[in-house]
Amino acid sequence: MAINYAIKRCPNPKGIEGHDYFAPRVIKVDDYTTKEIINDINDATGMSDADVRAVLLALNKQIRKGLLNGRTIVLEDVGRISVGMKAKCFPEEVLSHKDFMPSQMVRGLHINFRPDARILSELRSNKTLRRISSEWMV
Repeated sequence: MAINYAIKRCPNPKGIEGHDYFAPRVIKVDDYTTKEIINDINDATGMSDADVRAVLLALNKQIRKGLLNGRTIVLEDVGRISVGMKAKCFPEEVLSHKDFMPSQMVRGLHINFRPDARILSELRSNKTLRRISSEWMV
């Protein structure tokens, strides 16, 4: 297996007009679909497709439930998933104001993913890269 990449134009880091900068960027091959995952788990375990699908659907439901309740999801050998918040900063004196509403400082919520150190290590040490053609290099 290899990670596909292509050469892509990137923003000019120095802002100098007339100079182009390029960097290799990962190119997604395709999605690893639920159907494929079910088939692969079925082949690895001998479980029926219906049983594997039921377990995956239950896992999805529990991950959603945990995240919506502010919990960090820890998937062994994969990583940690948690909810993050982007909020405005404010001076200390605002804290004592009678109309202070912290929820009004929230700009948005997002999902954080922190990969397990072992999967990062494996990715970095066992990487096989394959260059595919791009508009800049053939």
